[in-house]
Amino acid sequence: MLRKTLLWTMASLWLLANPVQGDREIHKYSVEVHAPSTKPDGKAWDVSGGAPDMILSVDGRLTYSNPNCLNRYKCTFEIFSKSDNFYLEIYDKDMLNNDIIATGYCSTDKICSLGQASVKVVRVE
Repeated sequence: MLRKTLLWTMASLWLLANPVQGDREIHKYSVEVHAPSTKPDGKAWDVSGGAPDMILSVDGRLTYSNPNCLNRYKCTFEIFSKSDNFYLEIYDKDMLNNDIIATGYCSTDKICSLGQASVKVVRVE
C-alpha cells in the first residue's frame, strides 16, 4: 500500500513539473517586418507620402505597436506566445482606416513572404 501511494505521489509530482503537451510555456519572439515602399496600387502609404506606421496583429487577437515603427519600412516587434506558428496581420495605422500591408502564416526561424512584405520570426526566450 505504501509503495502504491509513493508511486502515485511521484507520478503526480512529475505531472506538475512537466505539464501535458497542450499546456505549453509562453515564450518571447521577435517579429521583423520589411514593408514594401508603396501600397500594391503604387501609392504612398501615407497622404504625406511617408513610410507606413506599422502595427501587428497576432492570431487575430493581440495587437502590438512599437513607437520606433512610425514612418519606417523596417520594424521589429516583441510578442509573447505559447505557439511557434503565427497568423500575422500587419497594418499601416492611419487616422481613419488602417491599410493592410500583409497577412498570412509564419513560423519561427523562417523568412516568410506575406504579400509584398518579408517577415522573420525568431524565438528570443
